[in-house]
Amino acid sequence: MHQYCLERGFGYQVYRNDKDPNDFTIIRRKSFRCSSNGKYESRKVIDQKLHRLRGTIKTNCEWHCNFSFPKTANQVKCTSLKDIHNHEVNPTQLPYIIARYRRFDNEMIKDLKFFLDCKVAPIIQLEILKRKYPEHVFHKQDVYNAIYNLCQNNKNERPDSLLFLDILFEKITQDPRWKVFVRHTGSENRLSGHFPSKKPIWQNIIKHFKSKLGENFSNFSKAFYACRNALYIEIFEQHWKFMIKSFPNCERYMTRTLYNNRISWAKAYMPFQFNGGIQSTQSVESFNGIIKRSLNSASTLCDIAETIDKRHQEEFKYCQLTDIKAKYTPIGLPHLSSQFFSSVDAIIVKFLSPFILSLQRYQISQSFTYEGQLTSYLFE
Repeated sequence: MHQYCLERGFGYQVYRNDKDPNDFTIIRRKSFRCSSNGKYESRKVIDQKLHRLRGTIKTNCEWHCNFSFPKTANQVKCTSLKDIHNHEVNPTQLPYIIARYRRFDNEMIKDLKFFLDCKVAPIIQLEILKRKYPEHVFHKQDVYNAIYNLCQNNKNERPDSLLFLDILFEKITQDPRWKVFVRHTGSENRLSGHFPSKKPIWQNIIKHFKSKLGENFSNFSKAFYACRNALYIEIFEQHWKFMIKSFPNCERYMTRTLYNNRISWAKAYMPFQFNGGIQSTQSVESFNGIIKRSLNSASTLCDIAETIDKRHQEEFKYCQLTDIKAKYTPIGLPHLSSQFFSSVDAIIVKFLSPFILSLQRYQISQSFTYEGQLTSYLFE
């Protein structure tokens, strides 16, 4: 029936479907009628200003077809057929009107699952399907609905934030220097932020204070996290004075070590860290362009973290390769930055990232090849 109606250019709907009472897998009577059968009756109020005007395909078409499969028969019989339409039939335009003829088959669903696993954007999936199945009619909303159903059917799907936390906790197991600090706000202690850090500051605190404070260490940890997660310097100083007053046994280490290094662990002071005097955003924009080419609208926080981590690893390998070439290549500039500007090199090694460090060292080495030339001479 599906192919029959498609070839003749009209839609159908099942009007009656009677099954055998003893065996529900056997259908005894089934009736089909045209999708334009019947009249449209509005279920809304009469006032036309309270609802919008919508079109309808109901034209009270009389086409119908009945089939029966009696218990005494061995095959299905067509008992009646009224092949009359009161509307135009068009096989070429039918898929654009009737959604039944735009349904995705198993191959299309497999392709959508593959695209979903590869994090392909929905609009790109639509273009690929149009190229691969040129005879099928694709609507953008149909593709979006199919992708949504596939995501809903994925029972193993987990929230994006939870996956991101799993990656951070995996970092902790791989490298004990990784720490994740969680911040809660409000009376309900809702999660409002988490800050991954690779500095072993908490290990030093446990080493110096846990045995000294004993059962009071839990109160110290709460006060420390409140102080660390403060976003303003004034609030940080208030929490810090409260800690000094509440835990006088820890004042010496807190004052000499923690407070002097507060720029490295306190959130209030992190925006004021030394950035090497970099003011140009050119390198940042190029880095953002690399990330944008690797991600799309379907990417998650985990994908962003993996892309940035992969990019840093590639830059680190590139810097290692550059250093190896500079050391073992007989033709070229040696490490002049560490030989003649050792004090400057020690500072930039401490504060610059590997990629920016390699560019800075290369510029220092190139400075030995500069040649000054007088282009003009001015007289007073």
